[in-house]
Parts: sequence; C-alpha cells; structure tokens
Amino acid sequence: MNNVCISVASSDTIGPYKIPQRGQNYINSFYANKNNLIIKSIVSNGVYGENLNKLYFMIKKNRTQIIFTSYYQLLCGNKKKIIKKLGKEIIHFALEGIVTKNSKELEKVFKEVDLFLKLKYIKTIEFNKYIELYKKFNII
Repeated sequence: MNNVCISVASSDTIGPYKIPQRGQNYINSFYANKNNLIIKSIVSNGVYGENLNKLYFMIKKNRTQIIFTSYYQLLCGNKKKIIKKLGKEIIHFALEGIVTKNSKELEKVFKEVDLFLKLKYIKTIEFNKYIELYKKFNII
C-alpha cells in the first residue's frame, strides 16, 4: 500500500471546531506519523472557496491517500461531486479516526455529518458552574 498522502487544511471554522490552519497541519502531521504515512504536500482548500479543486487536480495527477483534519471539511463542496471524485481514494479523518476506502463508506460519512449538524450546541458561556449545566439538562 502506498503510504504517501496529501494533507488538507481549510478555514479555521470546521463544523463545531475552531482550528487555525497551523493547528490543522499539526493534527494531520501527528496523525500521519502515528499511522506511518508520509505527507507529500499540503493543500489549503476551502479557505478561499475553491471547493477542493486543488485537491481534485492533485489526485488526478498522482493517486495518493488524503488526510482531512475532520469530516466537517467536506461541507465546503457538493456531496455528489466529492463522492464521485474522491470515492475511490483512501481518505483519513484525523479527529474522528475514520478511514474510507470507497464511495459507500464516504456516503456513510456524509450521513454522519448530516446527523451531527442537526444537533444543537450547548453554549457553556451561559453557565457559571457545572452544576447549573447539569441541572439544565437533567443529568443529576
């Protein structure tokens, strides 16, 4: 198996996460090192609205594995186009620890993203103590 990969960094807002590109590069590098992958190049897509066009060009030229910091980075593009263009590639999602190897697995990732996007986020700034947070959500 080819252990060369491309790391994808995007804007600092990735779904519920706020991770600057430098942090994304660190996360992807750590993930690559842990999984015996060699990062050949870094693509910064999504920052300027390119919708992964640079990545599509690079994998068309040389098939390699891809590391995204999170699967939320896929939200910058059209789902059908992403599945069509990236479905045959091995894709790693560093924060979630998910690896896809075909279109069906990538479709499952999109279903999971859609599920999590429907959830409401808790604004912890509204609470002064954990006990208030627990009471609000009937945890205790």
